[in-house]
Amino acid sequence: MKRRMHKWLCCGLSLILLLAVLPGCQKKEKAYPDGTINLIIPYSAGGNADTVGRMVAQYLGEELGVQIVCVNKPGSSGELGAMEIASAKPDGYTIGLLNSPDFIISDLVNPDFDFAFADSVHYIASFTKTPFSYYAQKGSEIDTWEKFVAHCKANPGKVTVGEGGIAHRVLAAAIMEHFGIAFTTINFSGASDVVAALLGGHVDAASSGNQQLSSFLAGNCVPIAWGGEEPCQDLPNTPMFKDEGLSIDFLAVCNTIVAPKGIPGEALQKLTAACEKISQNQELIDQITATGYTYSARTGDALTQELTGYYETAKGLCEQYKELILAQ
Repeated sequence: MKRRMHKWLCCGLSLILLLAVLPGCQKKEKAYPDGTINLIIPYSAGGNADTVGRMVAQYLGEELGVQIVCVNKPGSSGELGAMEIASAKPDGYTIGLLNSPDFIISDLVNPDFDFAFADSVHYIASFTKTPFSYYAQKGSEIDTWEKFVAHCKANPGKVTVGEGGIAHRVLAAAIMEHFGIAFTTINFSGASDVVAALLGGHVDAASSGNQQLSSFLAGNCVPIAWGGEEPCQDLPNTPMFKDEGLSIDFLAVCNTIVAPKGIPGEALQKLTAACEKISQNQELIDQITATGYTYSARTGDALTQELTGYYETAKGLCEQYKELILAQ
């Protein structure tokens, strides 16, 4: 009897000890974020997109209470970095900054761009919406839009237009189709090279973002056709593409924070909420505006709907002018 009681007592004590130890053995899930987040920027350090990305990373990291490390992955107009973002582990600790419309157009026309626009990432937040404009040297024979169009019609393909990326070639295709003209685009590696080419007289005109206005004005160049919804503040009488019946909103530069598809819901929700919060921070707004970009904050479903619409608009042009758009 004593032996049996001793046996049951031992079993009972063992069970108590086991129950006491089990909670400590269970792995507690840590709340997101719990560690460094990498922000991949598919462009060179020091450029406008890189500058905006680092500004956003600072405020976003402070809001989330973690460090956000910016990692530059330039190459092929942002395509290499974009593919790395899309293929990253979807755990919330690798996110990216992409420039629309570059990745939209690459998805449509470049067979080597292994990045399905609609299926590979979540669009979290965009902080800019900066249109493109056309510029020429002041005093040249094409220093107004009327002169530019007339000269292109009289000399098909002879006018050269410097541009710094695939999106500018889509704009060129839209202009040629809308105005019934032809000119030749000359590709440069970036916006600063486009500015230098026009200032140096190596091209007749230039296609560039509105954020480059001050650089062109400093070199005695003027905008001849202005993109966006608002007139040029420095030269309000400059003709606007929209007044000419050409809508180019789908080509506005949108610096957009994205995450790989499949990111956990909690992480996506916290990133989106944090981006919404910092998008109202006046210091960040002032800093981004100072770069020359047009500040415009959109997040979540509204942003996804907007970019999906831009994709559909670009699709027709890309199908019609694929050879021009892919020309190097």
